[in-house]
Amino acid sequence: YNQALSTSPSQSPTPGHRSNWDIFEPLPSPSPFIIANFDNYICPDGERGEGCSGFVSILSYDQNGDLILADPRNDDNPKFFYNADKTLTVEGGPGGHEDGKCLWSDGGTYPRFKDCPDAGTTPDADLVWDYFRVGTLYNGQLRSNGGTKCLVTLQGTDDLAMRDCPPT
Repeated sequence: YNQALSTSPSQSPTPGHRSNWDIFEPLPSPSPFIIANFDNYICPDGERGEGCSGFVSILSYDQNGDLILADPRNDDNPKFFYNADKTLTVEGGPGGHEDGKCLWSDGGTYPRFKDCPDAGTTPDADLVWDYFRVGTLYNGQLRSNGGTKCLVTLQGTDDLAMRDCPPT
């Protein structure tokens, strides 16, 4: 995941936001994995740019617990587990203060973390995630809310949000 890439990111299926994600482990996975974004490249000088031959961004979080795209060369990037109930649990990360929490689409608006459901209970739809690959490698979608909301980067920014998924 941290090798230099020489291609520009692909275009989003929906104008205005992009959702090109890849997971470096087949799902479901009992192993921790990283979630990479192929829309926001980090250039070797640390700047972000669509045209550079740089590194993909990794899904992480900041000291406030807000999801961000991080440099894959950071030592403290979190890993994720895909659980049998289709929740995504975070392991590690900056300061470890979200460790053990679940990725949550917060009503289909913004991605956040919250406590995972108790074992044996059915998680709410905004805690359930599916990974859907659209055609080619590096063009996957992370879907929640019954497959209706996709985790996206807002075009031209590092901001993450949940938006309606394009039709399949």
